[in-house]
Amino acid sequence: MDKLPLLKEVIDQTYADMINDRRPDLQLALGGMFSRPLVRFEEAYDAFIATVVRDSAIYDRWLNVQMQVVTRLGGDCQDAVKQFSDMFNEVLAETPGGETATFAEGLFEKKSFIFALAFRVYLDALVANSPMDGDE
Repeated sequence: MDKLPLLKEVIDQTYADMINDRRPDLQLALGGMFSRPLVRFEEAYDAFIATVVRDSAIYDRWLNVQMQVVTRLGGDCQDAVKQFSDMFNEVLAETPGGETATFAEGLFEKKSFIFALAFRVYLDALVANSPMDGDE
């Protein structure tokens, strides 16, 4: 699991770049994923993607963000994605109640899903305390 710290750092850096961008629509779309529990993340991801595909500018931005993550991970991308997927599934399997999480077959093989999940996991505290949620 040696690539997980790198993935977390890349997610943090990429989100910091997004915050400084004058196009907030993707951050707003990502924000909805933080309101659903991790065991129901597939529903959050489906809602996120439905928002993304409705607007070509948001879709384009999501593609760009994913490519930024891949570029920052460099040669460690495949290992980081695999380790994150394994870690997530391992933690669920070893936590009582984790068996309630069901995910469609093949989702953990899609970078878009894994990157969205990584944003959800690694930015949870940051976004939960953000003024974007209206709880200032």
